[in-house]
Parts: sequence; structure tokens; C-alpha cells
Amino acid sequence: MTIAIVIGTHGWAAEQLLKTAEMLLGEQENVGW
Repeated sequence: MTIAIVIGTHGWAAEQLLKTAEMLLGEQENVGW
């Protein structure tokens, strides 16, 4: 099963949320912002 993640916020905040998630969960492949 594949899960897609969409981060919906303004520019810099989206990138930082992704970096935080990757620190906690490991590298994510199917992510868009």
C-alpha cells in the first residue's frame, strides 16, 4: 500500500515540516508541497 503525503502551507514552513517529519520517520519518497 502506498501513502501519499501532501503538506499544505506557505513555502519555508512546508519545507521545515518535511525536514522534521524525515528526522522522526526517516526519508519520505511520495511527498509534495
